[in-house]
Amino acid sequence: MRSAVYEFLFPGEVYIVDPAPWPPLLMKFGASSIALHKPIGDFQAHQPLGALNVGPAEAHSTVLRLECAAEAQPEIHELYPLAHGATIWLRVLTRQYWVGFGGSGNVYARGGRLTTDPSTGERQSTGWGTAGAPVILKPLSIETWAKVGGALAFGQAPRASDLIFCSGMLALSGGSLQESVALMGIACEIELNSCIESLLSSHGDKVARKLYDSRRLAFQWKLEHLAPLISGRNFSTEEPHWHAHVLRLYERRGTAAHRESARSELSEAPFFTLATDAFLRWTHSVRTSRGELLGPCPLAVSAALAPQG
Repeated sequence: MRSAVYEFLFPGEVYIVDPAPWPPLLMKFGASSIALHKPIGDFQAHQPLGALNVGPAEAHSTVLRLECAAEAQPEIHELYPLAHGATIWLRVLTRQYWVGFGGSGNVYARGGRLTTDPSTGERQSTGWGTAGAPVILKPLSIETWAKVGGALAFGQAPRASDLIFCSGMLALSGGSLQESVALMGIACEIELNSCIESLLSSHGDKVARKLYDSRRLAFQWKLEHLAPLISGRNFSTEEPHWHAHVLRLYERRGTAAHRESARSELSEAPFFTLATDAFLRWTHSVRTSRGELLGPCPLAVSAALAPQG
């Protein structure tokens, strides 16, 4: 029986520290049996032509390899959604927000200066570089990779809130605080509404449903009153520290839509990131405990500089 190997190249280097080979993930794709192999992360340094002293740029990428051992092999464009879905789940579960978009999680700015002694013509080179990321993310493990395969096999898609949250972290890594605050606040709002809709559908509380449908309820009221009423769980008591920061984030989200965020607000970015992550994983627990099929829960992020506030 003939076999074929398909490779897809995506921008952004997946972070893996396990050098050992992993067994492929096996799944069905129509009439074909597909083996999805361990991702390959790579970066190449590129020295710009004509540059005198600036450091090299790094090109980051990830290769996904699929192997098909069926006589009726699909066309490569038919397999692209499967490969793309794997990168999306990888991005969401590990919170490696750069996968599929470029970079490696750090923002690098390289510069250089050449000074010339006018009497001798001698040149002296001075280079510099900076890097920064407000959160620490976990590498892709064989266990998480297996969860990616399970989600793909069952045809599950990540929550919109998780995708928007990753976009918010991507914006933050690029220095766009205003866009990041807006996206993280939107992620919390969308997830809270989705969670309440799911709970109302399974709870059958007609009074709560009528109240929710007939009034434009404030975010804080829904979080602190309506969600606990229909779920039996309360984010404000289970995660009081992050609850305060979620409310602060949502407040900032409103102002971010109308004015540029001040650089002094950058210190809040790690708090907002960790609070959003905690909230999304909390609602995932609430929803899955009632039987909703959401797929695996993302790994937790941690702060690069542990916040004390």
